[in-house]
Amino acid sequence: MLQVFASPSRYAQGPGATESLGSEMRGLGLEGPVLIVAGASTRRRLEDAWARSCAAAGYRFEVFTFGGQCCGREIDAGLASARAGGSMRNVGPAHRITARSTTFRNSRTFPGQE
Repeated sequence: MLQVFASPSRYAQGPGATESLGSEMRGLGLEGPVLIVAGASTRRRLEDAWARSCAAAGYRFEVFTFGGQCCGREIDAGLASARAGGSMRNVGPAHRITARSTTFRNSRTFPGQE
């Protein structure tokens, strides 16, 4: 069976990376609205910065609080949240300030598995 690793098209980290999230997405030509996927503690620490950055770049965004285990139930909940908000992009910060953007599809197909 073919196994595919799908990595981000751009990776940004360092001081101010969270504050530049909106402009980074704009620079890539990504359209919104945006769903940010994050754990509860990351959401508490960074949601204000996301709000400022997304607003400055003209993005509407929502946050899906990830439950911590990557499983079918959690993926389905994230997809349902994206569809309910009309999200076209998923941005998932990990630890401090990394971002990955993928397009949501009508199934649980991920980039590289089309």
